[in-house]
Amino acid sequence: MRIASALLLLLYFLFPLSVWGQVLETINNLEKELAFIALHKQKAIKHNELAYILLEIDLAKAYTHTEKALQIAQKQALPAQEAESYWILGQIYCQQQRYSPSHQAFQKALYTFRKERDVLGEQKTCLEVAMLYSRQGLNLKADSILTKVLPILKNSYSQTFFYAYSYYCVGVHTLRKGDQTIAIDNLMSAFRLCEDKYDLLGARIQNAIGLAYKNLGFKRLALEHYLKALKIYDTLGIELRGLTVTLTNVGNLYVHWQDSLHYDVAFKYYKRAQKLAIKYQETEQYIDIMNNLSRMYLAQKKYDFALTYLDSCQLLAQGKVFLLSLAHIKLQRANIYIQTKATAKARRELWEAIALYKKQKSMKDVAICCALLGHSYRQEKDYAQAITYYLKMENLAKEGAFYKELSIAYSHLCHVYFEQKDCQNALQYALKKQDVNEKYHLEPFRPDAWAMLAKADSCQGNYQSALKWYRRYVHYKDSVDREQRYQDTQELQHLYDFENQEKESLALKKQNAWQKRDLTNQLIMLVLACALLVFVGLISFITLYFYRYQKHKNQQIEAHNRELEDANAFKTKLISIIAHDLRRPYTNLIGTLQLIREGVLDTEEQQTLFTAIEKQTTRTHEFINNLLLWAKAQQNAFKFQPMLFDVRLLIHHVLELLKHQAEEKEVYFCSDMGQEQEMYAYADMEMMKIVVFNLVTNAVKFTPQKGNICITQEIENNFAYIRIKDTGVGISPENQRKLLEKRNFYTSGTAGESGFGLGLMICYDFVAMNNGELSFESKVGEGTTFIIALPTQAEDA
Repeated sequence: MRIASALLLLLYFLFPLSVWGQVLETINNLEKELAFIALHKQKAIKHNELAYILLEIDLAKAYTHTEKALQIAQKQALPAQEAESYWILGQIYCQQQRYSPSHQAFQKALYTFRKERDVLGEQKTCLEVAMLYSRQGLNLKADSILTKVLPILKNSYSQTFFYAYSYYCVGVHTLRKGDQTIAIDNLMSAFRLCEDKYDLLGARIQNAIGLAYKNLGFKRLALEHYLKALKIYDTLGIELRGLTVTLTNVGNLYVHWQDSLHYDVAFKYYKRAQKLAIKYQETEQYIDIMNNLSRMYLAQKKYDFALTYLDSCQLLAQGKVFLLSLAHIKLQRANIYIQTKATAKARRELWEAIALYKKQKSMKDVAICCALLGHSYRQEKDYAQAITYYLKMENLAKEGAFYKELSIAYSHLCHVYFEQKDCQNALQYALKKQDVNEKYHLEPFRPDAWAMLAKADSCQGNYQSALKWYRRYVHYKDSVDREQRYQDTQELQHLYDFENQEKESLALKKQNAWQKRDLTNQLIMLVLACALLVFVGLISFITLYFYRYQKHKNQQIEAHNRELEDANAFKTKLISIIAHDLRRPYTNLIGTLQLIREGVLDTEEQQTLFTAIEKQTTRTHEFINNLLLWAKAQQNAFKFQPMLFDVRLLIHHVLELLKHQAEEKEVYFCSDMGQEQEMYAYADMEMMKIVVFNLVTNAVKFTPQKGNICITQEIENNFAYIRIKDTGVGISPENQRKLLEKRNFYTSGTAGESGFGLGLMICYDFVAMNNGELSFESKVGEGTTFIIALPTQAEDA
């Protein structure tokens, strides 16, 4: 089992270059092999292998194969494959930013690995749990796990991929905490352990190193590592999902240079990343790219353009219910409003963002929101409120061990006290910032702390101390300026090379165009030389055309004949229903009227019969209405208008209509209408009203007094499920067969109500027209449950 676990994980990262170049063909071959595998264990293994590969190509297909592997493993009691399937599910959910189900999947995998005593599987799962905590900003939990896992992997697997991957995880986690120098050391160790054997992991490491250098302000070094990652992806021979992140990182780096030439280059990288996100249907990545484009326009102070991109992002995020992406959008929108001094709008967006971040347990982002709230009050000179929110940011940063944010919080507090001329408090927070910077190696924040200390000491008359801090600051700035000038020179060289490559590419295209023109002339000469063959081909084409035309006409005639046969079948069925179901009530009505006319009945008997006639007439009227609806549906005369609607409102409307009918019979309704979450379905709402109305009416009809009817709804696998459960008499096995064959039948309710079975036929037809499914479960004497399944979005969505 341990060998299988290791091989499956290695398969994802150890694809040789030649295999990655033919990865789509490899996937097709694996899918074909599945059709000929009889052993359940082998099938589960193959499904998991496909899922590993597809993690970098298509998350939807990866999820499908993982679910199939999981079903086989659970049914056949294969714990090794079950654990692997849960591990992959955790990866999928994590990449979709669905952290809660991701954590649950990893915990199930961890439990199974431990139960099977698979140490390697247990450690690799612990690594992923640590990375999940790190993504959420839960640094202390991540630190605790990584501290335990790293020595185990070093002692047992120091020469394998797993040890390299563990260093990568530690490096990324340290990077997120803000200690860029230590992060680079760990990432470099991971890359040395790779030794070009784990190409895909190597690309990820280069990306992370580039981000660390960018955070340190070394843009040229960051660009070097980003371009190394791009080169690895190009060498792999296929555009993988991870390439989107690398392209976005390069775009973000160029935006930091803040000039029109760099913005143009950034835009090109963003656009290429956008195409990849669309290709792989990565909505979260697409939203992130649009958000970065908004930041680019914000840097240029083009606020209208920035807000336009954010509006597009927000519509996508709300439609797909990506809460974390939606929170990022609101945070970015608040940043724009603060820059345009629309502080009220900014605070409204920030409070909404904080609520979303708290739902996702992303406390680092909550701390950033608190900083922006402080800025909004600081703009209005409300220093007390500004300090309150900066202190909240400080507390959140301490609790979550967000050292970078802690240093920033001290900067804000120091500045706000400087604005109030309170040098004593400003000095206190400047010293705290200096301590944090030194303790956690926050190199980029050191010069700001020195400048604040110099200003605070000077303000209090401590000129000797102020001079010491100021000298440090000036020395650092001089060295940074020299490094920056060197980086700017290198970057201009890079842009020059980039423009030359563009020009060379354009020249090559022109050369290809001339070559194509020459080839066209040669083809024309060839066509003229083969004129006779063309003439013969034309005659053949005309003959073939008339043959196909005649064949098409014959197909139209056959289709018309089928339509006539369907119409005749419909007419026969309609006559049968009228003859058997509609004639019976009128025959009873005629017999009753004859008895009344002949005077053989006394007054009380006549009154009883009048009541019966009224009920029979009402039910016959209901039957005729259902018959007309069914006839319209059969003839496609019903106007079909699908739309996205709230299922809860529809159910509420139907229950209001049938409330009095249920009260008369002392039947009680119960539903989960109190839940706060909305539930939408994509269907014709009027048709669905008729369906739910018919099904609830039937439930009332066949439920005895003091009975219950419960209506529940839920979303599962892109379908909205409505369950209508009664405690009635149930459906007999014979009538169940008729119902499954869509044949109408006659039954009576618990209070003698008559029924013709036609309403259920309408329900089946209407649900099917809306790409849904109607099913039922019933036991005689215990009740019946009808289940309506409707899609939550259009088929082409």
